[in-house]
Amino acid sequence: MKTSLRLLLLLPLLVLGACSDVGSAVDDVASSAGTRAGCEVAGRAVDEGRGLVDRVGQEISGDAAGVRRELAAAGTAIEAAAPTLTGEVRALVDRAAAALSTLRDEAESAAAGSAVDERAVQAAQSEYDRASDQLRSLC
Repeated sequence: MKTSLRLLLLLPLLVLGACSDVGSAVDDVASSAGTRAGCEVAGRAVDEGRGLVDRVGQEISGDAAGVRRELAAAGTAIEAAAPTLTGEVRALVDRAAAALSTLRDEAESAAAGSAVDERAVQAAQSEYDRASDQLRSLC
C-alpha cells in the first residue's frame, strides 16, 4: 500500500518532467524551423547583393548614380527581410545592410562630385563579404 501511494505521489512529477522535455523539444524544433526559414530569406537577399558589392569598386567612379540606385535597391531588399529574422541571422543581415549603406553613401558622394574613399569602399566590401560568408556557414 505504501509503495502504491509513493508511486501515485511521484506520478505527477514524472508527467510534469516529461511535459517539460516535450515542451523543450517543441521549442527547439520551432526555433530550428524559424532559423531555417530566416536563413532562406536572408541568404537570398544577401546573395543577390553580393555580386553588386563585388563590382562596386570598379563601377563607382564611372557611374556613381547608377551604382547608388542599385545599392539602394539591394539595401531595401535586405532591410525588408530583416524584421522577420532573429538572433545570429538577424545580426549578420544587419551587418550586411550596414555595409551596403556605407557603399551607398560613398556612391552618393561620388555622384555629387566628391572623390571616392577607396578605403571605405574596400572596408565595406570586406564587411559585407564576411557577413555573407558567416551567414552561409550558419545556414
